[in-house]
Amino acid sequence: MRPISRYFRENMIGNIGDLAATALLDYFLADLGPIAYNMAVADVQKWLPVRITDLNGEKFEEEFQFWRKHNRK
Repeated sequence: MRPISRYFRENMIGNIGDLAATALLDYFLADLGPIAYNMAVADVQKWLPVRITDLNGEKFEEEFQFWRKHNRK
């Protein structure tokens, strides 16, 4: 957990060992991880309907184009 240890060494009073840094990271992931996850889900929920609405414009392909493309050659 070098990044956490370095942060403590440079910004806090004293050092923090690897075991304490790992425990701190585990705590933050368990306690704050769901907040970040829920924010990401909310962002996708806003983004996805716009993409689905415009799906025909984004990814529409004309049908029966083989002979049109073939005759151009």
